[in-house]
Amino acid sequence: MGSVLLMIENELQVKGFNQKTFAESIGVKPATVSKVFKGISELGFLYMSKTSRLLCDGKDSILRAACVSYYEKPENVKLSLEYLSTNRYLDDLKSVLDNCHFNAKDEQWRTAYQMVYDFQSREISNEDLLFNIRDAFNEIKDPFLKALLHIIEGNIYIRTKEYNRLFMMAEKSKELVNDLCDCSMKRSLQARVNEQFARGYLFEKCDTEKAREYANLVISSKIGAKFKADGYYIIGTSFLFENVGQAITNLQESVRIYRESGRDNIATMMERNIEFARTVGGYTEDRDTVDMDESEKAFLHAKKGEGKEALRLLENLAETPFRLYYKGVATGNGIHHFEALKKLMDSGNKFYASLPYQELLKSEEYKEIAKVLYKK
Repeated sequence: MGSVLLMIENELQVKGFNQKTFAESIGVKPATVSKVFKGISELGFLYMSKTSRLLCDGKDSILRAACVSYYEKPENVKLSLEYLSTNRYLDDLKSVLDNCHFNAKDEQWRTAYQMVYDFQSREISNEDLLFNIRDAFNEIKDPFLKALLHIIEGNIYIRTKEYNRLFMMAEKSKELVNDLCDCSMKRSLQARVNEQFARGYLFEKCDTEKAREYANLVISSKIGAKFKADGYYIIGTSFLFENVGQAITNLQESVRIYRESGRDNIATMMERNIEFARTVGGYTEDRDTVDMDESEKAFLHAKKGEGKEALRLLENLAETPFRLYYKGVATGNGIHHFEALKKLMDSGNKFYASLPYQELLKSEEYKEIAKVLYKK
């Protein structure tokens, strides 16, 4: 606890705040701040969030430290678990799960967020995690946690690209969240559900307008950097077949937010989406391929009409729907596009299925059956 208060005191001195002006800036009474620094009471989670933004130039270093080593009150620990999980600070989340103290009634929070951690860390299989979630749903009584478990199940379907199941689960989650009392925890869960709807409408329903509507709700929720970055990723992806320039602009904003929040690993992965968008849009000249993986290079060569090189790169790669599509572009053979279309539609990913579908519409041999398959 003391280290967090020391961090705050040091930053107050650097920024020229005294306790009175600090209290005014975060919206509490000076007496409250006095009690906090004397160790009599904890500074509430939301006020700690304001403190972190005020003293750390919008970053969350103080808030993260408070989540891990400052909070003891159950209400603040619960919000810490949600905050750390939504922002994917997995080491911090694990530390809180291992060290927090809950009474018997609140121990269910540890159980539920352990499953959130298991999902995010990928330490157990999707199948085992689904079993654990469904088993825990019957045991856990807290309505917030019941909603959370449904949300995590939906996230598993995002991972496995079972978008039809995702959409059904998001509807159930929405009902549970809507019944919760209004508070910061509810707003965070709403952002989680809105992100699922954004993905469901985009990939399973192929409704780009609806997807952007929900993605904008995620961005405006101001829950955390990751939600905001993911919102821009969804908006960017939604423009892929409508306006590649808009797609790239929004994807770049997603990368920028990830980099500014210290998530360089995710930002680097997201940059692959920008390269993919450029290739889809036909920007094939003067491209730097140093950081591209073999699959991305193959797609670029195929789009440039360099089919032999594309096939050489694809030869030793595991078959995926996208690589089947790349092979179709490289060879002009409709069977590859048809196989890619079928696999993407089977997984509920109608949005990306439009890539092979548009190619099949050019084929007299495949276009009619492609229309039937795509409109299912």
